[in-house]
Amino acid sequence: MTRRGRLCCFSTLMVFLFLGSCKHGDTRKQIGLLKMVSHPQLDMIENTFVSELGRLGYQDGTQVVVERKNAQGEIATAQSTAKYFVDSKKDLIITLTTPCAQSAANLTKTIPVVFVAVTDPIGAGIVQSLDHPGGNVTGVSDFFPVERQIDLILRLVPTTKRIGMPYDPAQKGSVLTLERVEKYVTPKGLSIVKVPVANSNEVYNAAKSLVGRVDVIYTASDITIATAYEAVIKVCTENKVPFFVSAEDGVERGAIATLGLNYEQSAKDAAAMAKQILDGKNPADIPVKVYDEGSLFINTTAAQKMGVTIPQEVLASAAKIYK
Repeated sequence: MTRRGRLCCFSTLMVFLFLGSCKHGDTRKQIGLLKMVSHPQLDMIENTFVSELGRLGYQDGTQVVVERKNAQGEIATAQSTAKYFVDSKKDLIITLTTPCAQSAANLTKTIPVVFVAVTDPIGAGIVQSLDHPGGNVTGVSDFFPVERQIDLILRLVPTTKRIGMPYDPAQKGSVLTLERVEKYVTPKGLSIVKVPVANSNEVYNAAKSLVGRVDVIYTASDITIATAYEAVIKVCTENKVPFFVSAEDGVERGAIATLGLNYEQSAKDAAAMAKQILDGKNPADIPVKVYDEGSLFINTTAAQKMGVTIPQEVLASAAKIYK
């Protein structure tokens, strides 16, 4: 080998050794972020979380490395991805939706987990209590008093007697919300017409099956239904069936109204929790965040298309009006 060849080999070897030592000496915290599906609301939560975490001093690519994964709507994929994060020995796992939180919580009792968009973390077996989560998991609940959402429906559509609710039985939070709604409306002489779906492809037919059988359609925090809001909106617009949701995202996309949470704020609150944990705080000592106050969101164009007149005093109290 020529002298020039030996120098080239030596230089190449040194580059590999340098890169290897840099990787081995990488002190950045490793974060795994798992969401159930790509969906406007979840995408916004994901991006807001990473952005806010950076603002709080943990910039992705600098102080931390955030590896983002999408379960593509499959619980089995959520479970295998959570296992990958655990096997990779991440310093922190962030989960969006109940199935993702359950997958991570069931697989590790040591790696801190922060969840977002989980309706009932106690009922789902994710934490022991809201004030004292215990273990390695805490987060932000998107539970909101559904009774107040039903009251809004009854105010805007006072002739309501039957409420249609498509839902995914695999979504624990959706089932719990349905049970709560049914318990609340039954003493009022109202009834719930339930239509289970197995995936988002079934949502259109589920909504269509409710036409003529219900006075309004309402959906809870159910990611399967939320992924196919446009299908429900199409049915409700064509048949003038008022459609109400539990989150602002649905109103922006074409439902009439909701009294609900600001999910952007929930993402920021989750980032604040993540910072505390990265700074050394035990997640067992960080209470689960639950919101008591909600904001009113209204889509006046949707209301008009679905045959609902919004009183002026209700419009005046809205946090945001979509047209």
